[in-house]
Amino acid sequence: MTLFERMLKERGDHMLERTAELCRIPSPSGYSDVIIGEIERELLSLGYHPQRINKGGLTCDVGGSAGTGGTLVVSAHVDTVGAMVNFILGNGHLHLAMIGGVVFANLDSENCVVRTRDGREYTGTLQLDEPSTHANGEVRTRVRDMWSVEVVLDERVLNDEDVRKLGIRNGDYVFFDARPVITPAGFLKSRHLDDKVQCAVLLEYARWLKDTGKVPARHTVLQFADWEEVGHGGSCGLPADTTAFLAADVGIVGRELSGNVYTLSIVAKDSVAPYHYGMTTELMNAAERAGAPYVMEVFPERYSSDAMAAIRAGYDVRTALFGPGVEATHGYERTHKDAVTATFATLIEFIGTV
Repeated sequence: MTLFERMLKERGDHMLERTAELCRIPSPSGYSDVIIGEIERELLSLGYHPQRINKGGLTCDVGGSAGTGGTLVVSAHVDTVGAMVNFILGNGHLHLAMIGGVVFANLDSENCVVRTRDGREYTGTLQLDEPSTHANGEVRTRVRDMWSVEVVLDERVLNDEDVRKLGIRNGDYVFFDARPVITPAGFLKSRHLDDKVQCAVLLEYARWLKDTGKVPARHTVLQFADWEEVGHGGSCGLPADTTAFLAADVGIVGRELSGNVYTLSIVAKDSVAPYHYGMTTELMNAAERAGAPYVMEVFPERYSSDAMAAIRAGYDVRTALFGPGVEATHGYERTHKDAVTATFATLIEFIGTV
């Protein structure tokens, strides 16, 4: 039995369940304290000593000897795309500002929560500004963007002053329902699998080390970063002796791409630059040793990772990128237990144990 097959049986279901739990915790870029607190508590319960990053996120040393090889950082990001209140309209509805690459067409008619600075929460729905098909013949063709959609609050408000009396103001975060669903066939559907699924993989790796008593073959630090969706998540917080940065993000599924929701994607190049040739090859070899289904990919424009943010910040590190195949990224996403477990088994094999 391969490592992939064994981990699929032993840990695949748990990783899907943990991912779903994380998806239920809102964490658009810049709003990470709640989910970081959840991850921190889990790591503390396992006996680790995680450290907070000032700008948001945390790191966790999971052991291993640095030796002459330096430290490997494996980084997943807790933040997601999202929105905040941009302007309160005269009719009491809310225009939104985008956070990261959110696509409002994918949020049409989705339920949401508006959270005020003092902690009050109000439910609502994102709707086209004229959503009735009987009143508006353009409902089917109208472009959904930040100017044509608005949040309709589930409150008795008739104008902007009524909304302000609720304590809502510009800059308040808006959280959309993630709606995670795990099917009997091993599929997980949810918003924000990017990158909650890799957060679950890293947590499972930390748990696996404790359960088995294994020690990483090299000094390894797990990073749970904020701000990836806006481009600078991996730009700080790395140990001084870091020599390698493995970005644990999602694989995309689409035309002229080889991956699917059953495979691990190992990325040779994204929209910024190629990843380190030797480290990427090591990752490919690890997948083969683990018996994990994988594909090699070149990701198109519009995709980058925290590894490239680290390079741009001036870190002298080797870089690689891998992740489970995820459909409909930045929308209502979908993956499968096979792809998640392939990622987990490859990570174990890539880092190695002593």
